[in-house]
Amino acid sequence: MRRLYLVAFFLLSTLLQAQDPAPETGSGPALPVLQEKLQREIAAIDKRLVEPDLAESAIRELRSTRASLERLALIYERHAVAEQLAGDLAVTIETAKTRLDQLQNHGLNEPPPYEFMKLEQVRDSLKIERTKWDALASTSQVTTDSLAAAKAEADAAESTMFKAREKLAANPGAPAGKSLRGLAQDARLKNAIAAGLVAEARAEGLARENQRLQLVILEQTVHVMEPHCRFARKDLDLILVSVEHEDAQLRTELHQIRSELEHADRQWIRAREAADPQAADDDISTVYWRLARQTHQQASGCLTARLERLVVVRELWQRRYTTPRGLKNHEQAAEWTTAVRAQLERWERDRALRQARIAEAQAALNQLADKPALRNQSRLWRQWSELQQQDMQSLASQIRLAEKLKAELNARGDSKIMRVLAKSWSIVGKGWNLELTKIDNKPITVSKVVMGIVLLVLGVIAARITSRQASKRLLKRLAINASAAHAIQTVIFYVLLATFTLLALQMVNVPLTAFTILGGALAIGLGFGSQNIMNNFISGLILLIERPIKIGDLVEVDDLNGIVAGIGARSTLVRSGNNIDVVVPNSHFLENSVVNWTRTNRKVRVCVNVGVAYGSPVEQVRELLLKSLDNQKRVLSREPATVLFTDFGDNALAFRLLFWVNVRTQLDQWQAESDIRFAIDRLFAEADVVIAFPQQDVHLDVSAAIPVHITNES
Repeated sequence: MRRLYLVAFFLLSTLLQAQDPAPETGSGPALPVLQEKLQREIAAIDKRLVEPDLAESAIRELRSTRASLERLALIYERHAVAEQLAGDLAVTIETAKTRLDQLQNHGLNEPPPYEFMKLEQVRDSLKIERTKWDALASTSQVTTDSLAAAKAEADAAESTMFKAREKLAANPGAPAGKSLRGLAQDARLKNAIAAGLVAEARAEGLARENQRLQLVILEQTVHVMEPHCRFARKDLDLILVSVEHEDAQLRTELHQIRSELEHADRQWIRAREAADPQAADDDISTVYWRLARQTHQQASGCLTARLERLVVVRELWQRRYTTPRGLKNHEQAAEWTTAVRAQLERWERDRALRQARIAEAQAALNQLADKPALRNQSRLWRQWSELQQQDMQSLASQIRLAEKLKAELNARGDSKIMRVLAKSWSIVGKGWNLELTKIDNKPITVSKVVMGIVLLVLGVIAARITSRQASKRLLKRLAINASAAHAIQTVIFYVLLATFTLLALQMVNVPLTAFTILGGALAIGLGFGSQNIMNNFISGLILLIERPIKIGDLVEVDDLNGIVAGIGARSTLVRSGNNIDVVVPNSHFLENSVVNWTRTNRKVRVCVNVGVAYGSPVEQVRELLLKSLDNQKRVLSREPATVLFTDFGDNALAFRLLFWVNVRTQLDQWQAESDIRFAIDRLFAEADVVIAFPQQDVHLDVSAAIPVHITNES
């Protein structure tokens, strides 16, 4: 046995010398040599195992060594595959570089313009290659970590093996041969694994480089084709025709599936009737037809879903055709963007559901793989899985179509501010159409209320302008006075205001029947609280119709004298001689005595009273008073004046001068009276006529004479 251990030690040393180099020596031309040498070692062990006098322990050792060598052979084979893949990728990379160089310098082989569907195919290929690139990028770090770990394990195994070899060399008689053989074989395996991972990492790096070049080529191709490719109407028509063809094909398949479903229903019912009632659920025929029935039901649902998606596909293609040609407004762009995002979310959920069903079908196939008696069930599950795979491919294509439309909508060039404004406008639009209430099943929205208010305001403005213009034209053409024109203007204003109010209510679809109830409520609720207001309003209408007073009339109301400046619906404005505006309720003019100095005309008799001393010549006084009216511009000379000797007063002879003046304001009368008094004073002074003044006689009753003394102070 000791001799066997020594022989094994020398053989192991020979193997270790062949494997001592770093793992990189396993690459290149050395790999076939190592594989050939490994096969010779396995053949040598097989030859030893057939020897007749071999001990049981040696057989176990040889079989363990052979198992390790077979594992090593598989590792070398994997290594060789990686080397072959790296070589093929190197050639592919060179070809890709040449193609990219030609594309960048000379463009595509065919001249422009390019077909739209060809551009779509290139875009789809670009999408797929980007997915592959993302997958490679996610696995690169895993490969790097695995390689680092394998190298660390190989270094640790070699270190352990060298230590054991030194220990055995120092003590040849120690029973460590078996342990050393295991360590050597473990180091050999880990070195081979590390070398294989190095080759795989190199192949993976080349694969990433090749994938990057393919991405660049496709991106460059899209860049070259896009300026010379236009989505024309004929392209849309061809696409819609292909969609219709797919729709017809799916409907044919759906009809066939439904026929098969009816057949499966009948067979399932027959199988249940023919099976033992106690074991119907376990009967193979019953289970098969129940599964067939369920499979066809799911297939029918799957085909129906594909038909429903085709409706969306038509709309997506039509929107892709419309988008480059300009949308109506930002609201339409925002609406389409929101719709396509929602559709993508639904289809992503459908894809996750399809993947779950495919996994379910695969799990069922795995369970039925080792049951030959259930081959028919396996066939049903396989058909169901294939149908789900087809649906997944169709769904993936439709998701790419929706993503393209989304990208095209986002690439329209709208600024962030415009998108925010569009979104804000959308929110305003929702609030604009917010329903507040309903009257007679007719909704009253915010828009109707606002439009009603706007129309009412515009109606007030239009009624005011129209009535004013009508009043001016009537004043000019019909030669009516200002008061009548103002009355007509007021009536026209209120008529037009009522008309515009009704039109505004009609335009916003507010039913007028609602105001019958409202009018009754207002009549009851406001009847008592608005008596004075309604009294003044009706009085204003009477004043406008009967016209006892007019604008410009000189009136006297109680102690107020002034000119009527305006007659409103509730009150009348009277401007006094001091230019003070006094608001008088309209009812006051009808309920109280009002003096209208100028209702018919502006001619007013004015009275000036004067007294002269006793002894004055009364005839001369009469003539002087009449003469004072001469050359007075405010006095109406064509109207006769009158002088009245009115009384023998206590201190004077009283005279009254009556004459006519034309007044427009109270100040005109006062000014005329003042001018006459100035003239009387001047004429009386020239004629030595004394204007009397108050006198008092004093009588003294004394018993003796009053002494008088005269003193000369100077």
